[in-house]
Amino acid sequence: MSKKTWRNKVTSQHWCILAVFLFFGLHLGYINTPFVNLEWVYRQGAQFFLTGDIRALEHYFNGQANPLTYSYLVSLLVSFSGIDQFAIYRLPALFGGTLLLLVLVRYQNPWLVLVVALNPLIWIYSGRAYSELLAAGLMLVAYEMHRHIAVGGFVGVLSGAVKYHTLPILMLNAGLNWLSLIWENGFRFWNNHYFRSIAIALAGFLIFLIIYQKLFDVWIVPSNFKFLLETTTILNWINNFFSYGFYLGGMFFLTIPAFLNLNDSKSKILILGLSIVLALSNVNLGEMDFGSFEQLLGSEVILIIKAIGFGNFLLCCHVFWKDEESRILLLTILGYIVLLSFTRPVQRYLIFVIPFWAMLICLRLEIHLVVKVGYVLILCFLNLFTTLYQVQNARASSEIVIWSQSKDIQI
Repeated sequence: MSKKTWRNKVTSQHWCILAVFLFFGLHLGYINTPFVNLEWVYRQGAQFFLTGDIRALEHYFNGQANPLTYSYLVSLLVSFSGIDQFAIYRLPALFGGTLLLLVLVRYQNPWLVLVVALNPLIWIYSGRAYSELLAAGLMLVAYEMHRHIAVGGFVGVLSGAVKYHTLPILMLNAGLNWLSLIWENGFRFWNNHYFRSIAIALAGFLIFLIIYQKLFDVWIVPSNFKFLLETTTILNWINNFFSYGFYLGGMFFLTIPAFLNLNDSKSKILILGLSIVLALSNVNLGEMDFGSFEQLLGSEVILIIKAIGFGNFLLCCHVFWKDEESRILLLTILGYIVLLSFTRPVQRYLIFVIPFWAMLICLRLEIHLVVKVGYVLILCFLNLFTTLYQVQNARASSEIVIWSQSKDIQI
């Protein structure tokens, strides 16, 4: 290895680590602000473990379908530190987001780390007391440790115990790699590390579900959330698949300039036409909105985002499919989205494919430096806006609660 190449690699790694530190530090700046949305539910779960109050457990199961694992881990932090503030409930999420980025540092690609760190869903939920980012961080560790069967399997099961959505991705990826090895080398090699990792994950997750059911009388999700597992009609499935596709393609709009040429123009026109038709018929059947930007953008702009976003998603899929090294990861992402589309769609569930989609883009596509810089600057502005919006809303809500309590008013 030449001295120049060694210096370039060290410099890239330094930039990656700097990005991770900035991500962690900037989130610490507002992590102790009041709760927003359903963060308080995770606190109720933690309070059950800290106090044994059954009412807190009932409040949790009435408001949350996810396992109690996140709340249990928070309760351990509260017990150990003696601190019961807003920040302590968000620290596991921030740890998960930081862990996810630290795993990506191994690729020594600063743009990959930046694109994931500044993704609006990653940024927002790393600063909220939700279980997604902790699960995503553990999932990526398990993904990278697939050859270390025992440790990787344990981390994978732990990620699934925090949030069920990680296991389909890990098992889809391992299953596709297992099938690929069988296809290339014959069935005599069926008992490889991919097969064993799937077996460990399934067995570990089943044990978790049995223990969880014995402790809390809940099988997978509370009875009032069973509707989330119900399959949908084919039309709703198409609608939901489109929703996930346009959202993923819309978030990674930095790839759009790569397709603005006359190459294969007929296919691009057909894809755009299909995207427009699906965008016009698309409805939000769950939580596929734009959060604080919903009212600012307006219905016309959102329609454009949907059409262009889904077209970008399909064109990216086409490019990734042509690269043999990317096919299994692409099929993993598509398989996960296909499964998700059978249930109620929620945009934050894309958190679990964002790092993989970013890998495909940053490690497989040639994107101009100007586009990368512009994309990062736009994301910085969007995240600044959403962070300030969250903090202001949280403080306003807290003031209303304090005022109502002082007036003995129930709200």
